[in-house]
Amino acid sequence: MAPKSKNLYFITTATTALHGVRAGQICYINEDLYSLRKDPKSDTLPVIVLGSVFDRNLPLEVLEPLTKQEAEYLLALETPKERLEEFIQSKNLKQAEDLLQGCEVRVEQNGEWLKGVVRYIGRLKEPVIDPIAGVYFGVELQGEDTGKGENDGTYQFKTFFTCQKNCGIFAPFNRINPMHTKPSCFCHATLSGLPETPIEKFSVGDRVVYFIGSEHRHGMVVKLDEEKGTVLISTVSHDGVGASAVQDSVPPVGSEDVLKVLTGRMKGIQGHCNSCYMDSALFSLFSCSSVLDSLLFKVTKQNEEPIQKTLRRDIVCPLRRYILCGSHCLNINMCLMLFQNVFFFFFWFFFYLFIFFVYLHIKTLLICLHNRYRQTFGGKVESSYFYQIFVDYNNSLVLPTVQQLLEHSFYNSGLRLAEVPSCLILTMPRSGKKFKMFSKIIPSLELDITDLDQTPVCSIQGRCFLEERNGIEQPELRRNLEELICVACEYHTQVHLHPCRQFHKPTTLGLPEGFLSAHIPREKLELFAVLCIETSHYVSFVKHGPKTADWIFFDSMADRMGDQDGYNVPQVKECPEVVRYLTMPLAELAAQVPREMEGVAKRLFCDGYMYMYRSPNMALYR
Repeated sequence: MAPKSKNLYFITTATTALHGVRAGQICYINEDLYSLRKDPKSDTLPVIVLGSVFDRNLPLEVLEPLTKQEAEYLLALETPKERLEEFIQSKNLKQAEDLLQGCEVRVEQNGEWLKGVVRYIGRLKEPVIDPIAGVYFGVELQGEDTGKGENDGTYQFKTFFTCQKNCGIFAPFNRINPMHTKPSCFCHATLSGLPETPIEKFSVGDRVVYFIGSEHRHGMVVKLDEEKGTVLISTVSHDGVGASAVQDSVPPVGSEDVLKVLTGRMKGIQGHCNSCYMDSALFSLFSCSSVLDSLLFKVTKQNEEPIQKTLRRDIVCPLRRYILCGSHCLNINMCLMLFQNVFFFFFWFFFYLFIFFVYLHIKTLLICLHNRYRQTFGGKVESSYFYQIFVDYNNSLVLPTVQQLLEHSFYNSGLRLAEVPSCLILTMPRSGKKFKMFSKIIPSLELDITDLDQTPVCSIQGRCFLEERNGIEQPELRRNLEELICVACEYHTQVHLHPCRQFHKPTTLGLPEGFLSAHIPREKLELFAVLCIETSHYVSFVKHGPKTADWIFFDSMADRMGDQDGYNVPQVKECPEVVRYLTMPLAELAAQVPREMEGVAKRLFCDGYMYMYRSPNMALYR
């Protein structure tokens, strides 16, 4: 497809009665037409005045060139006279070009200058026949000026940003003054004998402007250290809101601090360039859990150091303190892409997460699988970083739990766990929006893997047994899949007297010495996160405490500020509605219509894709 042609913009500096054009009107000419003029030395130029569809040959002497940005800012002014005055003065226009979202400004409203923060820069209406439209500044009023505005960030039923009622104002650039301006040189004031600017006291939450060399940047104060006289700033760049890297060790956010540290808008990981798959995965694995923290500090090879340093300093530590800029997650992607030298898989979630684990040799995640019939693996133990659940298409499950699906998959595949994993990641039988085997899946808050181990326990005697039959796992033979019966039980003989079960072949199981008469405790894993996908957008649920209600919901792209030059707004929020459905009777839960479920509960039960479990005991050793 051919590239879109560009336009050259001008402002008229005088009225030309012959052409019916007033001073201060904006006009343009196609760049290609400009370069292909028949007479380049002509003293007129065929331009189109905005609001018209016909070109007019205007004298070059009345045309002053504009950038596209300048033309859009000037179009926001109501009269041509006002536009020309601002163009000649140029001070306000130049200041407006330096403003970004997040800047502290003063906005004029009814003759009064009010304090606020720029939340939106862009059009309020799309052009109909013209190539451009006026650009306005959306300002959220702050402090004592709260409530003196006109709206809540909505203009003509369209929301451009969100704020409280009567706290929003849309204004052109000439009604905006930045509260902080960039000095031309820091030494001039001292050399000229001018009084120094008094030191301003800061408090957490204040928006500030700071300088790196001669470049000024915007940010928000997130921490103060008065003894050392330092301020920790969450930076704001043209890519959106970010976070400065933190180099020290930061523990996971405790359940008692989750509401204070993690929840709210602009919390969690900021989405950037369709990075929701990586944002949700990293938030799930590291925000409230330390099960994988060993990989942040383990000794690495030289080629592994960049990704480990990026993960620890630029992602995990900032995430656990305040907010993480999405561009840091792209650094992980770039490291992995260079590691594999493959671009084709750039947006493949599984590929990158898998390579991420392999690259850092995350033994914590290794799931050791053993085939109990010694057929699939030739008697050897195989390992994997994930376990994909496979279930027969013709199954009798209607509203399964993760426990049931895992057991069905293991028994149908003839697999056992060779050892208890410290972290178990399970993926459900679904593929995006195209295929979902089950409309709802109930998250098992605890995953009992005792019977999936190499040392199965008789459900009647509570002891390990030496022999099992390869048909006993059929659902119709057992009250539930957790029931296993050893050969020493009377019920075992009764079950196999049935004509349909006479051909069951016993399989000898190898048990560790000392286990024959021991009563084995139940081995259970805890659910700590669920990754969900609807269509192609990933979100996550994190369980941050022992209570059933200790759930938070994370979306790295919950909202959007601005258009092409804007940024995503991440959000972390509580989801107490989840408890109601987790404790609901199965029949009632099965009858629930997904779109009518409260809050984000539908995402957890209907869109669950990856379930993450941890072993509190094994996490201490791996």
